[in-house]
Amino acid sequence: MGKCKLCGSDTFENDDLCNACKTNHSSNSYTPPTKNLIGSILKGIGVAFIILGVVCGMLTSSSITSILKEANITDSVAPLTCGMMVLIGYCISGILLIGFSEIIMLLQAIKDKK
Repeated sequence: MGKCKLCGSDTFENDDLCNACKTNHSSNSYTPPTKNLIGSILKGIGVAFIILGVVCGMLTSSSITSILKEANITDSVAPLTCGMMVLIGYCISGILLIGFSEIIMLLQAIKDKK
């Protein structure tokens, strides 16, 4: 009995096919799956966009609040509205980038299987 290089489960000596992941180990051309660099970079940028959105949303809200205080306007929802719009915009952009990175990683996994 040997160990599967991919999943670590036991394979039979007569049968080079792994029972768990169905990988054929009879050929010596097995290569482990690779991690896609572009997908990882896009995922990191997406997470950074979401974090940046939270920070920019708070800064926008606080700066508009200070501008409105100088103009003696105290009852306004403009700071909260503008801050939320900035936050939502950055979050949508970040989620789209994370989604594209997942698509790239899944395509890489499909390529590695063949």
